[in-house]
Amino acid sequence: HALHMDARGNIWIGTALNGLYMVPRETSINLEEKWYSSPIAEITIPNDKILSWKHQIDIKNSRTIRSISSSHPDTIWIGSQQGLLYFLVQEQRFERFRFTFPEQGVLNICAFLTLFIDRGNNLWAGCSNDGLAVINLATRDVNYLTASHFAINNLKSNDIRDIIQTRCGLIWIATKFGGLHYFDQRKQKFPRLTTKSNSGINLQDEHALSIAEGHDNQLWIGTKGGGLFELNPNTGEITSFITSTGANHLPDRRIEHILVDENHTIWIGAEYGL
Repeated sequence: HALHMDARGNIWIGTALNGLYMVPRETSINLEEKWYSSPIAEITIPNDKILSWKHQIDIKNSRTIRSISSSHPDTIWIGSQQGLLYFLVQEQRFERFRFTFPEQGVLNICAFLTLFIDRGNNLWAGCSNDGLAVINLATRDVNYLTASHFAINNLKSNDIRDIIQTRCGLIWIATKFGGLHYFDQRKQKFPRLTTKSNSGINLQDEHALSIAEGHDNQLWIGTKGGGLFELNPNTGEITSFITSTGANHLPDRRIEHILVDENHTIWIGAEYGL
C-alpha cells in the first residue's frame, strides 16, 4: 500500500495486514531484465536483508499500512487502516498517536490514506471520509479540519487522497468527491480549483486521487475517472489527457499515483498498469 524513502536512503514498505518492512540503503536489489520489455517487474531482494515488523503492532487493522512519511530518519510516521502511529527506529518501538479531544476521537480509528510533512515541520494527515489533521510535530498540537459544503473556502470533501507542497510553498490537497484545493496560509482557508480544462471538463467535479509538481512548476493531477490533468498555476490553464486506444495515450482513466523523477520523466500509476 505504501512506499517511502527516508533521509538515509532506506526504503520503507507498508503492506496489507503484514505490517511494516524496511530495505536498507546498502541492500543490493536485482532487477530482472524483463522489466525493460514487460509491464511486470521481478525484483529480487535477499530475505536476510529485509527488516520487518508485523506482530509488534498491537491492533490487527493497524498492520495494514496505507501511508508513510518522515522528516527525521529515526522517527517514521505511519498511517494505518486504523489510526496514526509512529515508529522509533533506534528503540525499535511503535507508538500510537492519540487524538485526545472528543471532537477528534474519530481520528483514532480512521484510515489515514496520505501523510505529508511540510517545511514548517507540520504533519498533514489525510483520512478516508474523516477529514484532515494538521499536527505540529514540535508541540503535538492538532488542527482538525473537516468539510463544509456551505462555506466557500472550506474543504468540500472529507476523503483526502494526496497532499504536496510546491516549490513556492503552497500546499495542494487532492480530494475524492471534492476536487483539488490549495491552502491559503494567510487567510487560513482552502479555496477549491474551479477552472475548466481544454476539453470542457470542470476539475471541481472530478475525484482527485493524486498530485505532483513538474519541473516547470506545473501540477499534474490524477483523477478517478477523468484521466490526467496538467495545470499551469500561473495562468490557471488546464490541459486534460484522456484515454484512447491508440499508441502514446493513457490506458485508463483512473490515475492513482504520479511521480516526476530527476530526469523530468512523469511516472503514472494507473488502475491497469504503469
